[in-house]
Amino acid sequence: MGDADACVDNGCGGCEPLPTLGAPCGPCHVDELVCDGASAVVCDGDTACTGGPPAAPTGVTASDGDDSDAVTVTWSGSVGATAYRVYRDGAFAGQTEALAYDDDGAATPPAPAAVDDLVATGGITGIGLSWSEPPVADGAPSAYTVTAVGPGGESVASAPNTGFRGASPVVGYEVRLDTGSWVEGPSTPGLLLDAGWIARPEITGGTASASTDDAAGVRLAATGFGVTSAEVSASVRAVNGTGASDPSAAARAQWQAGTLTYTWSRGTSADGPFGAPRLTGATATDTTAVAGTTYWYELAVSAEGAVGVTAGPVSGRVPVPAPGCGDGVLSGSEECDGDVGRTSCATGSCNASCACVPVPTPPSGWAYIPPGPFTMGSPDGEVGYQGSDEAQHAVTLTRGFLLQTTEVTRSAWTAAGGSPSAFFFASAPSNAPAENIDWYAALAYANAVTTSPLTDCYAFTPSGCANDWQDGDTDNDGAECTSATWDRACTGYRLPTEAEWEYAARAGTTTATYRGNLQSPYGRDMQPNLEPIAWYGYNSAVTYAYCLNLSRLGGPSCAGTVAVGTRAPNAWGLYDMLGNVWEWVWDGYVSSLSPATDPTGPDGSDRVYRGGSWYRHAGYCRAAHRRGNAPWNRFNDLGFRLSRSVR
Repeated sequence: MGDADACVDNGCGGCEPLPTLGAPCGPCHVDELVCDGASAVVCDGDTACTGGPPAAPTGVTASDGDDSDAVTVTWSGSVGATAYRVYRDGAFAGQTEALAYDDDGAATPPAPAAVDDLVATGGITGIGLSWSEPPVADGAPSAYTVTAVGPGGESVASAPNTGFRGASPVVGYEVRLDTGSWVEGPSTPGLLLDAGWIARPEITGGTASASTDDAAGVRLAATGFGVTSAEVSASVRAVNGTGASDPSAAARAQWQAGTLTYTWSRGTSADGPFGAPRLTGATATDTTAVAGTTYWYELAVSAEGAVGVTAGPVSGRVPVPAPGCGDGVLSGSEECDGDVGRTSCATGSCNASCACVPVPTPPSGWAYIPPGPFTMGSPDGEVGYQGSDEAQHAVTLTRGFLLQTTEVTRSAWTAAGGSPSAFFFASAPSNAPAENIDWYAALAYANAVTTSPLTDCYAFTPSGCANDWQDGDTDNDGAECTSATWDRACTGYRLPTEAEWEYAARAGTTTATYRGNLQSPYGRDMQPNLEPIAWYGYNSAVTYAYCLNLSRLGGPSCAGTVAVGTRAPNAWGLYDMLGNVWEWVWDGYVSSLSPATDPTGPDGSDRVYRGGSWYRHAGYCRAAHRRGNAPWNRFNDLGFRLSRSVR
């Protein structure tokens, strides 16, 4: 039956063709190891056919960390094999008929290493936790061998090959607060512990009080309020397919809270409702309380990040004045009765002695500004609103005053002895406002135009330090002045206070400008309510030399100061209160103001100027907008106007 290379001895007395796996191969079917006697070769069917085990598999490889779930073992097949057995480190691991095997019983990759850089940081929004992803390690290596199994038995083992399961990646983190249970956390490093995790800071303690015996108003006071926030201890552990790491070292922090703020609301009964006026501050004075009426005040205390509280209500009242001056009734020789805005005069106002002060007839170029209460600042919904710097508060001016109807002009400056070299715009018209003027120079000018019998309002330290306004102050020598004082009893010319300036600018109105609100606070686009009354960055085109190009900001290509009094005045006859040049006032700059009667402003290293300018966009040209700067600074859009007390 063929040559020796083409057949094998079948054990039944003949040579049988070499077997092919899965197909009959002769009378004795060597591949099945039985002798069926169904061929011409005589065989009784009981004789066992002979055949040996398959050869050992070759090309065995085991994966090195390609998969964290299993080690994949592959090999080349052996002739005559019906199955293969895989051994791990000499121990049976599994059997397969394929030429590959996934060993999920290999050494499991370990859990992650512990997080070692956990940091806790307290802030207004909560406690921030930050850390880095910890390392993970591969499973332990094993030596793999494979045997082939056939009709003739199991082969010897293949040559060994080493493999291992890859590291199991971190799939998330668990967080433990203080000594509590572990809770599922983020899938990546970093977490904010906010109100979903920990308690917010709380405002604690404190009392509210209101006076009942002060003729100036109901004085409100909040005392003893504070913020408590428990320290939180947090630990983190990483989790992968094997399990969780050891806990990190604990990190500690507190949820922070912002500055305490106090808001007082008024009602007419202890049951409310509570509303306007809303006063702010740990101490405040309700100057609008009517004498003899009892009011109730509720205090809301809050701080960013904390749970706010409400205190009160507490009652307060302004006492009824004793009979006589200030009781609102004419008696005896009284011409009128009351100060603080109460008057019985047909004209004029009452002074502190309850005597009438007639309304003065203002000289040309001046307007009389009557006394009265007003709301200083702007509502937070006003276009251009600048935050707490402009917060609304009640102010009462009990004394009328005179105010120039225009800003001090270049010709007025030089006529008083001031040098024209001070000006930035050398060729601007003589009736344009004086600009590039520092605060000390404005005070010195006020003294210079005060003549007998009027008395000077200002004194300087050191004496005479501001005199160089007359030579233009070209080297800013005004910086040599260390301070200036105002004699409140003076009768001469002075700068208006900040409250007087805004009161006069509004002329009884409550909108952003005395003609109405703005449409947009930014850009130098035309504003319908500002265009007729102010020179600002949209309309301040000029033709003289040294003008500034505002075209890149939406303004004219040649802009500068414009002649005063050429835009519409307000109801009290005042021109250019908004725009043209900023105007210095007396007050030192502070970031917020409080309710007051006849305020004269704080001292301060910076001084206030108001009104916006030809250079600025519309949002600056509002009655409530405030700016501050060092008193010796000079700008080409900064000037002033004068006022004078009349009693």
